[in-house]
This record gives sequence, structure tokens and C-alpha cells, in this order.
Amino acid sequence: MDLYKTDFFARLIVTEAGKIVREKIQQKLDINTKKNAHDFVTNIDKTVEQFLTSQILKYFPNANIISEEGYGNSNSLSQNEITWVIDPIDGTSDLVYLKKDFAVVLSVYEYNKGKIVYINDVMNNKLYHSLDGYGCFESDIKFETRPQRPLIDSAIFSRFDFLDVNRSHSSDLIRKARSLASMSCASLGMVALAKGEVDGMINKGNMKPWDILPGMAFAKEANVKFLTTQGKEYNYSSNDDIIAAGNGLIEEMLNITKNN
Repeated sequence: MDLYKTDFFARLIVTEAGKIVREKIQQKLDINTKKNAHDFVTNIDKTVEQFLTSQILKYFPNANIISEEGYGNSNSLSQNEITWVIDPIDGTSDLVYLKKDFAVVLSVYEYNKGKIVYINDVMNNKLYHSLDGYGCFESDIKFETRPQRPLIDSAIFSRFDFLDVNRSHSSDLIRKARSLASMSCASLGMVALAKGEVDGMINKGNMKPWDILPGMAFAKEANVKFLTTQGKEYNYSSNDDIIAAGNGLIEEMLNITKNN
């Protein structure tokens, strides 16, 4: 893969996708539900995904594409090929209720490694970008090195259903942290994690590839580690619960979650 040409192409199409969203969001939304009452899919999700996949296949006819709404042609990363991973609207409920705080997400994996990530925070006009080996950027300004804080000074992302049953000792973990944070849009949550605005995360495993792969590749570029709650390397297809943080903090978190 020509990293720079592919990166340039990815930027063009994800920027154009943002323009489509801004136009469509001013019109009446066609809203449907999927698995539950707040698992939305809209005409914007479908239009954006169709645009992105058609553009990729136009210039990369043999592309392996994983996408949420069915326009892709694969369900898993290819071991030997480039794979494009698309979440046309990450945070669709935010789009429906708030008309902000959602993102168009596009990433490129090669040999199971995230090489390029774009997270377009459309309504806030912020384009986040990571490039393998070069770091993370907001509107082409490179992120500063994320701060390293002990658990007592850290804000931790978690799910409320985790806390309710103390799954993976999540409640025990939060009680020792500075504060609890939540994220309705996974990719923007990963941006906050990469920036150090949030220090760590504990979440469910067995996520869909578009929900975790782009954001994970982005945060890894900021030296965030992803492990299971038992300390093994995290695999996105695993059922194991997941923790993420920088060095030091992740060891503190493991000291709690390993007792599960």
C-alpha cells in the first residue's frame, strides 16, 4: 500500500462525506430502529456508507470493506490484504436527538494493523486523523503527549450496566478513580482517550469491528494500550471485557480487574 496516496484519498472522501451529512441533516430524517428502541439507523447512515464504499471500490476495485449498514463486502479483517473499516455515522442516537456529537469514521488496516484513521466530527468541524508511526492529529495539529496519571487522579470511561452489577470489578475500579466518564459516540470517546482528556476505559468485549477497530487504531497511535480485564492482548472478536489506558495506569486497573 502506498500509505501517503491512500491517506490523501481517505481524507478526500471522508471530508466529502461530512458535506453530505451537513446537507442531509437539514432535511427530514428517515429513522428506523435495529436491535432496540435506541439502536437507530437513518437515511444519512445509509447514504454516507453507500458513498464511501462506492468511492473506495471505484479506485480500489478489489478492496476488502467492513461496514455497518451492509454496503461492504466482508465481516472481518483480511490477513493478507488491505481492509477498509467504515462506520458511516458513529453515534447515530446523538445525530437523532442532538444533531451533534457524532462522527463519520473511516480507517484502513493492513495485515491486521491500523494504518490510517479519520474521525470526522462533522458538526463541530473537527477532523481527527492518525497515521501509523506519525501520531494523532486534530486539523493537522499533532496531539501533545498524553499525560500519565495514577488511578486516583484519573477519569475512567465505563458503561452504566457494568457498574450496576460490578462487572469485571468496574464499580471497584471507579470508586478508586477521580471520576466516571461516559461516551455515547465510541470514536470521539477514543479521541478523548488519545488526548488524555479521559485516562482509561473499561468496556464490553465482542464488539462489532466498526465500533472498535478505527478508534482502537487511533488511540494506539497515542500510546494507549488495549488489554482484556485479565491482562491478555485484546482481540476485537473476543468475548473478553476490555480495558485501555497508558502505561502505569493500565497496571493499576489490572490489579483490580484481574480479581474478577
